[in-house]
Amino acid sequence: MGAMCFVQKRYAQSITYLDRALDIGSYDTEALLLKARAHAALGQSGQAVKSCKRIQEVDSENRDAKAMLEALGGN
Repeated sequence: MGAMCFVQKRYAQSITYLDRALDIGSYDTEALLLKARAHAALGQSGQAVKSCKRIQEVDSENRDAKAMLEALGGN
């Protein structure tokens, strides 16, 4: 549902669904990356950086998270 809302540009609702998914699997890198992108789309760069850094705790070589951190100036 989070991904579907993201595609429909309903970013806030997407984050709500992604948070629910992350309650179950807190280190789901796909959900964290989508959440970071939704926060970035809403102009919430601090939250986006937080999600990317959480991805790096699990997968320090995640290219998407690294690229997003560089773009957001959080690295």
